[in-house]
Amino acid sequence: MSRQSRELKRLLEGLELATRKALEEFCRRDGKAISCKKGCSACCYLLATGMPVEGVVLAEAVLARPDWLAILTRAREAMLLGKDVYDRVKWMQLKIPCPVLDQTTGACLCYDARTACCRFHFSVSPPENCSLEATDKTVIYPNLVEAEQAVWRFCIDNMPEPKLPIAGPIALVLLLGAHTVLYEENDPRFKEVEPLVVGLPNCMDWSMSCIQNMDWNESDTEVIKTIIRNGGL
Repeated sequence: MSRQSRELKRLLEGLELATRKALEEFCRRDGKAISCKKGCSACCYLLATGMPVEGVVLAEAVLARPDWLAILTRAREAMLLGKDVYDRVKWMQLKIPCPVLDQTTGACLCYDARTACCRFHFSVSPPENCSLEATDKTVIYPNLVEAEQAVWRFCIDNMPEPKLPIAGPIALVLLLGAHTVLYEENDPRFKEVEPLVVGLPNCMDWSMSCIQNMDWNESDTEVIKTIIRNGGL
């Protein structure tokens, strides 16, 4: 694991621990509880995004697994299925699973290397409400964007120039991260991964297309402007 990856992983773990403690204290005061648990995976079908550096951390974890090629193949399939889809709910309606989701157990195969988007997504409503098939679709989750922004700022600071807030679906940043890791390490598996990224956008192109193609209402526009100002997409 590279120095940059180790630093990002420490940051993610530290922020997650601090955030979870604060959230649990808030829940106790408010009479609620974090309802997310291993096996509830509705959110793993949302269009979750990560930054390129996060993709490298996730890729290193995936490449250490014996089923690495199957996971990366699923990532390509997800990107092909979700081509030109930039809305989280529409992506969910297509039932495109995260490539690192074990669809049998509902568990994440690389939980310790997951992105900020996943680490800081908590629900305090019944987990079954998160499903598209739920009768009661009331979902309550705290806004933890400040923790995500801390990760985004780190990622941007460690990018080559120009330092821009670019991101992509987890499937995309995972594939590009694996491509980068294997190329830099002169790993023979690079030849197996190279075809998997053919025809896919880079994170810059995906980010620009996302902004251009989504239907932003007035409040959405202010949110995206705030996120971009603070260093994240």
